[in-house]
Amino acid sequence: MIKIGFFLENLPLGFIDYTNILQGNPGVGGTEFQVVLNAYLLSRNAKYKIYLFAQMESKFPEEIDVIIEKDFSKCIQLCEEYDIKYLIFKEQPHWITNNCFQNIPSCVNLIAWCHNFLSVKRLDFYAQNQSFKSIIMVGKEQAELYRDHKAFPKIDYIYNGNVIPSLEEMKDLIACRNRKNIVTYIGSMYPYKGFHVLAKAWKKVVKYVPDAELYVIGSADVYNVNSRKGKYNIALPNYEKTFISYLTKNGEIMNNVHFMGKMGVEKNDILKKTKVGVPNPSGRTETFGISAIEMQVMGCCVVTKKCCGFLDTVINKKNLYLSNSSLADYIIRNLKSPDFDYVSVHNVIKDKFDYMSTIKDWGELFENLEQGNPKIHDFTHNIQNKEFDFKWLRLIIQKINQRFNYIFPPLVKWKEWKFYRKIDYLSDKEAFIKD
Repeated sequence: MIKIGFFLENLPLGFIDYTNILQGNPGVGGTEFQVVLNAYLLSRNAKYKIYLFAQMESKFPEEIDVIIEKDFSKCIQLCEEYDIKYLIFKEQPHWITNNCFQNIPSCVNLIAWCHNFLSVKRLDFYAQNQSFKSIIMVGKEQAELYRDHKAFPKIDYIYNGNVIPSLEEMKDLIACRNRKNIVTYIGSMYPYKGFHVLAKAWKKVVKYVPDAELYVIGSADVYNVNSRKGKYNIALPNYEKTFISYLTKNGEIMNNVHFMGKMGVEKNDILKKTKVGVPNPSGRTETFGISAIEMQVMGCCVVTKKCCGFLDTVINKKNLYLSNSSLADYIIRNLKSPDFDYVSVHNVIKDKFDYMSTIKDWGELFENLEQGNPKIHDFTHNIQNKEFDFKWLRLIIQKINQRFNYIFPPLVKWKEWKFYRKIDYLSDKEAFIKD
């Protein structure tokens, strides 16, 4: 039996009931949902003994052994006491800057689970530190970003698992083309989730589709229950000011805009009547995009920015735009004439992103790690989207570096040096608004 630990940063979330985790996200961030979901799924396999290090008490599935410890560094040390062989944690830059990885017990193997993009400094650290056995990305396109870096031999990807109902369970779903002109956003109300991009586009949408309605699911509470909010109790004060003028008339929220706040699985009632879903329209920070999966499963067309995460999770790539200024036009087109084949979209999502598929990948990873192999995917064949974000150049640099011991700087380093201009979704200055 292999003992495996997960670390959950749940201190800012407050008390959450995770006991019905297979019904869907109870209203927390996607990363936190994934930590508990995968810990629970692996706990059902007799091959593994699962421990969950949580920063505060919550209601967890009884199959998981929970250890309450706020300090991540102490959790690493506790792994030796509990004979935990692999510790999986959400990769964060402050773990390195806070010296959390000093004096790692030799019996503990770390798996960095990367829900965010990585800097060269962090990649270098993980490549050189022998305690890190695997660096797991949440998407294929995200992993491809680092194929020319010396850390790549440790890098692989496992998609975030999702609760995907069967076609039979969704047989009564209203066809997308027969739905009212409802647009829905899902995400936290922070700049990096891009709601301001959608707000700016809304008046143009209504001009061409007068009966359009906007539902906004999410709040500033998704990651911190104690967050301070602005006049309309929607987002952080300074951020709220940047978008609220697009959605108000005479100081009041427009009648066709509905702020629903933080929601759990009950959000599906809204998604089932939504025609167009818009997850993170800035594309910024998106390494996967769970909301895109949720929307498509509920029968919505998804319109959003072309970026790493959505290249993996949005099935109809024609609905991915390059410039934020195109958002309104894409929404209008799909409200008037949605291009959505539910059965084919559902089948792809079920095959790639259902939790029963992704948990098999985790099991394969542990089996391979036991044999000294940190990878489960072949990155040498079937390489797609070569034109996206200079992947073709990464492939060239990778070949040079593999032959000459990584003497050439990886492309992610070029970006940090600003040797070339990043595409719009990462150069959009308005996404950097701070409160």
